[in-house]
Amino acid sequence: MTRLGHATILFWTITSMFMIMVPFTVAHQNEPNRRPATRVSPCLHWEGAMGIFSNLFGGKQRSVMAQLPQVESAVGNCVADFKDRTKLSYALIFPIMQAVAVRLYVQDFGVEGTRQHFERLVKLLTDDGTTREDQYKSFESPEIPPQDLPHTTVLNAILWKLSNALVARGYEIETVASALVNISLKAATKSGGPIYAVGLLMTSLKELRSGVYG
Repeated sequence: MTRLGHATILFWTITSMFMIMVPFTVAHQNEPNRRPATRVSPCLHWEGAMGIFSNLFGGKQRSVMAQLPQVESAVGNCVADFKDRTKLSYALIFPIMQAVAVRLYVQDFGVEGTRQHFERLVKLLTDDGTTREDQYKSFESPEIPPQDLPHTTVLNAILWKLSNALVARGYEIETVASALVNISLKAATKSGGPIYAVGLLMTSLKELRSGVYG
């Protein structure tokens, strides 16, 4: 499949994502500690669907797609359990997941390759004029309150430990990064709406452009 083909599937998946409910254990926007009455799973279930960032860079499609459900389950359980224990806001959790994912992509494909693909994705999201980059100029990751700093530090370390363990078990780096992005974006869409989820992507792109990742 060509890069354009991957990008088109990526765009279709994201736009479809914004119109469905997600069975991820994520808080209602106005009730940060409320849990759903029926816990389907702390991870996202995409029954037969392609993940948002799965096979973003091509070349490992079958491997990544085969591995993605298991990795999403592991990552989702990890994040949900951490949320349960610490009550850390998802507004602080999502940016950490995104940052770990971007650094994993950079490990696998380099800074320039990662930036180009985020550029391509954002272009697909903004081509029709409905969403514009300038709408997100002031969108950025929230400041971490001093009392939450220990939790965010621990979460970052836990996600890296899990990511490295999954890679050591034979999962592709790309699969782990994709799982982190998929879960954070779909959960963000439910908790804050599609505008919020797109803002996370825009923030990652801005950071790639500004040299945060090298």
